[in-house]
Amino acid sequence: MPFVLVFVCFMVELTNLEHLFLINCQTWVIMELSRRRFLGLGVAGGLALTVAPMLPGCKFNYDVEPEEVRHLKDGIVSIEFVIDTSGSMGDFLGHDRKMDSAKEALEKTLRMYKDHHAQYGNLELGLVAFDSGVDLLVPICEFDYSQLSEHVNDLGYGGCTSLGKALAQAQQDLNENAHGRRNIILLTDGKNTCGKTPEEIYGNIQKYNFGDHQTSLYVVMFDTDPQNFEGLRRLGAKPVAAANPEKLSEVLFDTASGVLEKPVEYKKE
Repeated sequence: MPFVLVFVCFMVELTNLEHLFLINCQTWVIMELSRRRFLGLGVAGGLALTVAPMLPGCKFNYDVEPEEVRHLKDGIVSIEFVIDTSGSMGDFLGHDRKMDSAKEALEKTLRMYKDHHAQYGNLELGLVAFDSGVDLLVPICEFDYSQLSEHVNDLGYGGCTSLGKALAQAQQDLNENAHGRRNIILLTDGKNTCGKTPEEIYGNIQKYNFGDHQTSLYVVMFDTDPQNFEGLRRLGAKPVAAANPEKLSEVLFDTASGVLEKPVEYKKE
């Protein structure tokens, strides 16, 4: 069967308002056989791209189609921690800065996950930090306590709060690398102050994952007005308030243990 090789320059990023994608330049090879379409890129499960005829100046049409989740493994739990490192996390709440309280709560949760993974071996974890920008510190992979703990200890603070952009990055990592049931645990002390709104992004995640394994979103609201997250709640997210450092430790621990496939009773230190 004859075929044509077409070189298209683009790179897909999970940040577009309409489809969570932007197109930039990266060489891609498409083999066009009897029909001009190619398989989904694995960037968003449930998305397949249909390409218009490859003529100069042609545009891309994006069709959303359900398809099987790739590499899904029974019993695996994939969790993306998304941590607010904006300037307000440097404020004092009680005797400590909020960032220090967050690190302590995260470390306690990671120790619990370490025990769980040693027993069941079913955890995948990733870590995203965000302020004005977003950093994927640890892409989703088999749970690695040492790597995660090191990055948590290095977290700083500064800049604004780009919640929407952070959710988009977290979902992109889950779509590309997760092998199990998908979860995002977002820890933040404020509302979105720059970039796309979290409601916009999570709404798109819900919409375009309809043929895919759904993503559960948990929001740990640290010393912030719960009304800021009513929009996410209406979309199916699960916000929970933590008014002080002691409550933060409890809420994060309970939220993180609640998403496990095989929950175990842990001693809360």
